[in-house]
Amino acid sequence: MFQDILQQTFLHNRILDYIICLFAFVSGIVIIRIFKGIIIKRLKVWVKKTTTDDLLIQAIEKDLLPLLYLGVFYLSIQFLTLNPALGKGINVLALILLTIFGVRFLL
Repeated sequence: MFQDILQQTFLHNRILDYIICLFAFVSGIVIIRIFKGIIIKRLKVWVKKTTTDDLLIQAIEKDLLPLLYLGVFYLSIQFLTLNPALGKGINVLALILLTIFGVRFLL
């Protein structure tokens, strides 16, 4: 019975595919939060000893973390079969955001 539910198709994807996509997305968010909680916190303590490294922490929090969230979303969507127009739109949007965040991080 449960296997039948997981194999049902909705918008050209099985329910199992949606669950895998959601699991990948939530797992990625948890990993980023752990990274933010542990690594960034330790870097902040280490950076307090100097005055010039504060810009690096600001750049990581302001530009790199949103880029990681975008990457998690993009990778989790890859588990789904999307309409070609929607898939192309997501690819273009991800490329635009990647460019914007990449340039902001470097400047």
